[in-house]
Amino acid sequence: MNKKGLEEVEFLTVFYVIVALIFFGTTFYAIDSNKDDTAYNLKFYARDVAFGSEAMLSSIADEISYVYPLKEGYEIQIDSSSGNVIVSKGKATEEFKFRTIPDERLEVEKFQDSFYINSYLIKKEGSVS
Repeated sequence: MNKKGLEEVEFLTVFYVIVALIFFGTTFYAIDSNKDDTAYNLKFYARDVAFGSEAMLSSIADEISYVYPLKEGYEIQIDSSSGNVIVSKGKATEEFKFRTIPDERLEVEKFQDSFYINSYLIKKEGSVS
């Protein structure tokens, strides 16, 4: 192979390496920027609300309330008789169990506030007899 042919091969090799790097770089960026952290958030919210619910139930106070802010699209359900916290976003759900205390109940309702867009009011109101 002569010198001119060798230069063309080197040029094409460098050109295709640059094209491949640009292609894989843009593909990685597209995949990385579209990553969704729903699974992590569901697990985090479920555990956090379950631990908070358990602490609220075991408190000696008769009335406790807490406003829990969530990212947009997430919902909370608490079943204090069976000790389940269910956090959902669309079709994805996460469930976490907590210890229950007989005759103690929690209520959850959507909380409307100007500061938090998606928040829930979790409250314990006295002992259920």
